[in-house]
Amino acid sequence: MLHFSSAETSERPQAGANRIHPTYLEVVLKVALRFAVVVLLLITPALSQTQEKVDLEMVTKIRYEGFRNSQIREIAEGLLEAIGPRLTGSPNMKRANEWTRDQLAKFGLVNAHLEAWGPFGRGWSNEYVNVRMLSPDIQTFIAYPKAWTPGTEGAIRGECVRANIKSKDDFPKYKGGGNSSNAISTRFLPKRNHLPC
Repeated sequence: MLHFSSAETSERPQAGANRIHPTYLEVVLKVALRFAVVVLLLITPALSQTQEKVDLEMVTKIRYEGFRNSQIREIAEGLLEAIGPRLTGSPNMKRANEWTRDQLAKFGLVNAHLEAWGPFGRGWSNEYVNVRMLSPDIQTFIAYPKAWTPGTEGAIRGECVRANIKSKDDFPKYKGGGNSSNAISTRFLPKRNHLPC
């Protein structure tokens, strides 16, 4: 039997009042404890079953193949260096798919083939990008086009405008420049402030 009292209280509990009623938290804890015991009793037989016997000879063979006969370097060079980046629907994706199919056939896979899927839409590849400042000095910029951006059909020349865009409300300020002006976002410029625009 529990009895809680405070040093400041001099009253004695009345008869029949010495039993403390359980609080909501105590009831929840009792229910949670009972639930945990039931779950533990149900899980214990499943855990005590015998484990599958490991075929150590096969594990050794797999490890030997991985460490001694691995072709991961050749595969990575073929996909990453010889073919390179590939967007869905791009010519490089087609080359990578065909290369992979051929490699799987070389490894002895019997039914290595490509399967049609889609429709996806048009493909895209980046053939060439060159962004240069021509005056007052010549400076080449590192630039990458956004995927599926249409080509420019040749060089575009124009004045440089520094675009300080911090929210959607700033876009209309630079709208309508056409081919006569090219906006460069200050977010991507180096900290040095020597550019003419």
